[in-house]
This record gives sequence, structure tokens and C-alpha cells, in this order.
Amino acid sequence: MSSKLKKSPELIKKQIEKLEMTVETEVLSYNKEKQIMKEIKDLKKIYLEGAKVMKINNEINEKVKE
Repeated sequence: MSSKLKKSPELIKKQIEKLEMTVETEVLSYNKEKQIMKEIKDLKKIYLEGAKVMKINNEINEKVKE
């Protein structure tokens, strides 16, 4: 999971979109679809955490500039 945290939010978002497209357009076994949906959920958590970190970082940078 730590290697996923090092990815940029843009890459994580693209990966989520790709997996969602796979689920929507391909015929998958129940177990495979369940596995992909779990991965999407995990990636969304990581994406949101990264967005929070970036927001805090931007706020700090704004304060430093003042």
C-alpha cells in the first residue's frame, strides 16, 4: 500500500477510471468483479487521503508566503 501512496493523484484517478470501465464493459466472474470493486474502493481512499494532504500542503505554502 505504501507504494500506492507515492503515486500522483492523477495516476490514481486514471487507474480508478480504468478499473471502473473494465467493470462496466467486460464480462467478469463474480469473484473477479468483487476483487476489482475492492481495489477501486481502496484506491479511492488513497486518492482522497492524497487530496487532503495536498490541500494542507497548499494551505501551509500560502501561510509561508504571507
